[in-house]
Amino acid sequence: CWQAAAEKGDVQAQFEAACCHLSGLGCPADPARANEWFLKAAEGGHIDAQAALGHRYSAGEGFEPDEAAANKWLRAAADGGHYEAAYELGLRLAAGTGCVPDPAAAVDRLRQAAAHGVAAAQFALAQRYEVGEGVEQDAR
Repeated sequence: CWQAAAEKGDVQAQFEAACCHLSGLGCPADPARANEWFLKAAEGGHIDAQAALGHRYSAGEGFEPDEAAANKWLRAAADGGHYEAAYELGLRLAAGTGCVPDPAAAVDRLRQAAAHGVAAAQFALAQRYEVGEGVEQDAR
């Protein structure tokens, strides 16, 4: 079981415990307990837990919706190499979700994700080049 290792501070086990508590796999479903484990794993640097917290804060799943907190955790995940989080953060920076709109920073995050094969980021980046949003316009 993941619980023993999670309680000893193993961040992968903390993430797995969060997933189990979220889904009810092997234990009763308990979203509040899942969030506690996601937070511990995220604070320990687990990028999937950081991305999960970003989504959960944005959606208000077990937390009051908090777009700034969502961005904090998505940024941490993206900085750690979670490219889907980089894509999502790029969209949020472009739209000003939980922050002041920053088209140039949005493009940087979209580039990060696009360079690692996130197709949706490649498309979003192409759209920005087409209209010159955060980059010099280049419709080629």
